[in-house]
Amino acid sequence: MQILFVLTSVEVYSGLQTCVIEGIENLSNKFQNIFLAIKKKQYDVLDHRKPEFDRDYDEYQKSIFDLEVWYGMWSRVCETADLPSVCLSVPSIDSSNSSRLVCC
Repeated sequence: MQILFVLTSVEVYSGLQTCVIEGIENLSNKFQNIFLAIKKKQYDVLDHRKPEFDRDYDEYQKSIFDLEVWYGMWSRVCETADLPSVCLSVPSIDSSNSSRLVCC
C-alpha cells in the first residue's frame, strides 16, 4: 500500500512540470524535492524486515499531505484574485479519488 501511495503521488503531481500557470512552478518544485528525497535512498523497499523505508515513507506521506495543504491555500488565492480564468484539474491523493479544479 505504501509503494502504491508513492506511485500515485508521482502520477498526480508529475504533470505540474508542464503547467504554465504562474505560481504553480513552486508547487511542482516542492513535489520534485519531496520525491527526490525518497528516490535517492539506497535500500530495498520490498524488504519488510528493515524499518528504514517505513520511517522514510512516513516522512514522505507527511510532506505530500503538507503539499496538498499548500496547494489548497494557493488555489484559494487564485480563486479570490481577479485573474483571467485558466482552469487546471489536479486529482487529490485521498481515498475519495476526487479531483480539484483550480481556476486562475
